[in-house]
Amino acid sequence: MGRKQLLFAMLLILMLPPVFGAGDPYDKYRYNREETFDFDESLVEQWKEQDAAIPPPPNDDADLQTMVVEKLGEDFEVKIDINSLEIGKKDRVIRYWLVVKGKLGAVNMMYEGVRCATKEYKTYAYGSKRKKGGISKLKRAKWLPLKGVSGNDYHIEMANDFFCHYSGVRKKTEIVQLIKDSGTQLFMKQNTGYGPSTFY
Repeated sequence: MGRKQLLFAMLLILMLPPVFGAGDPYDKYRYNREETFDFDESLVEQWKEQDAAIPPPPNDDADLQTMVVEKLGEDFEVKIDINSLEIGKKDRVIRYWLVVKGKLGAVNMMYEGVRCATKEYKTYAYGSKRKKGGISKLKRAKWLPLKGVSGNDYHIEMANDFFCHYSGVRKKTEIVQLIKDSGTQLFMKQNTGYGPSTFY
């Protein structure tokens, strides 16, 4: 075979499409590129808020535990009813009675819930001496962002410091201990690395 014929034969070989043998381990990947995976969202269990009865509001300061919430400033004292603090088994919502006292004597009591997964909170009811059972329920309670409209809502501080962890909801025993330790050096040490920079 002459040199020109050899070069021509080699050129023909290079122009032919690649042929993969049956034993090619990558063959199935090359010929299945157009296959798609259809994800069926209906198979995923949708979150649903569980029905939770609102416990009676605290009547005595002995049932309340002071918690430090810096966003409210020194003009307000914040306390939480530890006995009402519960974490929903199904919806994982943290619910509690919160009492905010102003220096001028005004007192506000709110029954609230925090959902760490979506960074939201809801006010279910207010404490009211005029209502039966001391509770005034909100007819159209809605989930609201923890940051609030102004981005300076105290709920985000409570979620970061007490309720929520970077991996989800804290255990009830941990929440109670953090509340009791709030404002102390131990509290500040425990929250290093678990504050707003991690959760929110």
